Order: sequence, then structure tokens, then C-alpha cells
Amino acid sequence: MRKAQLLLTVTFLFLCAPGAVAQNDARSDGLIVEQTPCAPNPIGTYEQYLEASKRNYAAEVEAARQEGFRMEPAANLTARLPSKEEFERRKAYAGFECQRIKYSSDGLKVVGFIWKPKNTEGKKFPLIIFNRGGNREFGKVDPWTKFGFYGYASNGFVVIASQYRGVDGGEGREEFGGADVHDVLSLIPLASCSAGRAEGWRPIWRSRTTFQ
Repeated sequence: MRKAQLLLTVTFLFLCAPGAVAQNDARSDGLIVEQTPCAPNPIGTYEQYLEASKRNYAAEVEAARQEGFRMEPAANLTARLPSKEEFERRKAYAGFECQRIKYSSDGLKVVGFIWKPKNTEGKKFPLIIFNRGGNREFGKVDPWTKFGFYGYASNGFVVIASQYRGVDGGEGREEFGGADVHDVLSLIPLASCSAGRAEGWRPIWRSRTTFQ
């Protein structure tokens, strides 16, 4: 199912020069053709974060009710959220970075994101390819989803995600499980730096793909 999460875990070695950007006329699958830092995290204060979390949870409870499902309201939602200290640490995102990219897939420029430690030279990192749910603009990835996947990045992972073709300014049209599946597969050569010019990772161990 499209909303199922595909995790591709690979051990990678950063070999390409940071910041290198491929030429815009390149058409090789997985070649990065544009790369810019993500816009700053717009999240406000901790108090605003708590209130927004409560509103979002209440909306989920109501949406479930309208679909005929019972979803119990959280007895103490705040206790399940990051502490103020942890919130500030994730918000600062010190030592990590988010990059918005466009990469080639079937000759189209597709939008995606990379979340990673800033210091990558000569280091090994496990990679997670995150596949969002939704369809077209609905459910598209926000660059600061889960605080920029801070939980993974701070534990030594690199995370890459595709918006799929035709979404968020990308070329083409998402097909909800059609040719846009290639946009996920094109992230594999992107990560392996097979193009030789774009920033990426070369696999040095076997990959394992798990469908959940």
C-alpha cells in the first residue's frame, strides 16, 4: 500500500564533496540538479507547540469518530510530548541540516529532502528512505516533519524523502502508485552517488528492504 512505510536501511560512506550540484540538463536517475537549505523552522514557543499538538490530536479524534471509529482522548498528552529542554534542543537543530533538493527521475525534476549531520566527511551513516502517505499535495512532506527527523539524525542516521513527481513544484504528475514509484527507486542511485557529481553516499554493505 502507498501509505505503508518503506524503509531501506543501508550503510553508506560520504564520498562526494558537500554542496556539489549537478548540471540542470542532466537526466540520469538520482542525479541532484538543485540543492538549497530548507527554510528556517517556523515552529514557535514551547507553549504554542503544546497547544498546537492538543488541537491536532483533538482533530484526529473527531476525524476518527466521523469515520465510525473510536479513538480515546489522551489522558495526559503533554507527558507524551518532548520536554521543554528537549523541544529547544530539537528546535535548534545544532549540528544537523535539512536540504531541499530536486533530482532526476525518468527525466523529470522531482522534489525531495535530505536530513543529515553537518559533518559527514569520511564517516559512515545508515540511511532511511522515508515514504510519505497521502496523494499529490495532500500529505506532502514538510521539511521540519518530526523536527527534521531529529530523533534519527541525532542517532547517526541520514533520512531522504521524495515528494513524488508533480508535487511541491516538481515536474510530472503523481499517479498514486504508478510510475511515481520510480521516484523512490531513483533515491537509491542518488544515495550511492552513482552520478559522480551530486552529493550522496556510496554503499559499502548489502542493503535490506523491509515492507511494513
